[in-house]
Amino acid sequence: MVKIGFIGAGKIGVSLGKYFKENGLDVIGVYSRNEASAKVGAALIGVDHFETAEALISKSDILFLTVSDQAIKEVWETISKFDIKDKIICHCSGALSSCVFDGIGQLGAWGYSLHPAMAISHKEAHKELENAPFTLEGAAEKLDIVETLIGSLGNPVHHLTAENKPLYHCAAVFSSNFMTALTQISMDLLDKCGVDDPSIFIPLMSASAKNILGKGPVNALTGPVERGDVETVAKHLSALDSDEKKIYTSLSKKLIEIAEIKNPQRDYNDLKIMID
Repeated sequence: MVKIGFIGAGKIGVSLGKYFKENGLDVIGVYSRNEASAKVGAALIGVDHFETAEALISKSDILFLTVSDQAIKEVWETISKFDIKDKIICHCSGALSSCVFDGIGQLGAWGYSLHPAMAISHKEAHKELENAPFTLEGAAEKLDIVETLIGSLGNPVHHLTAENKPLYHCAAVFSSNFMTALTQISMDLLDKCGVDDPSIFIPLMSASAKNILGKGPVNALTGPVERGDVETVAKHLSALDSDEKKIYTSLSKKLIEIAEIKNPQRDYNDLKIMID
């Protein structure tokens, strides 16, 4: 069984480490420049903490660099000075590719980016990782080992190229962070209406998410744009300030594209002219 080590004892490192260990993988330990953090993280996972990165590397077959995106290059430059021959090195950034491991092939090692496609907000999110999809890209030589490792836990693995990592991460931002921004806009508009209870839209949001995930965006689409309701859209636009209007019209253009797929017989030209 391959031995797995973690450099970094933050939310992703501890959660992933505990998830691996509880599902039978051989996690041997954790190293962090902050020894107190390493001790806490190792205790949560149920493994040893290592006092040096070199000691952890020497005992690991696969090493996960679970540090911030900004720190990955610096950590790589540090550990690349040690003997990493025949080691598999992974980071868990959604934005960065395996290219951050500059020169790894010349050192006889292999680099990968392995990203769980979910938000990890605390150090004990290991249960939330069950069935979470992962994306993987990196050197062809050992790709199957990393894929098999994650697949053995029951998690689906999707392949990316290094060139597509920025686009992939952007897609994640649209599905997560921008949803947060849109929710805040909705709450702000409610506040302008004098409604101070944002929870009134929880059933609407929950039903929309369920329908989108279950039916897909085309079949889940409802609302005034889908109906081609020019009069209602005009009222919306008149009620918004300039910044809100820009967001509304931009999103409505995409909704029209979806609506035309759902309702190819319906004429949306008047709506297009209004929001153009």
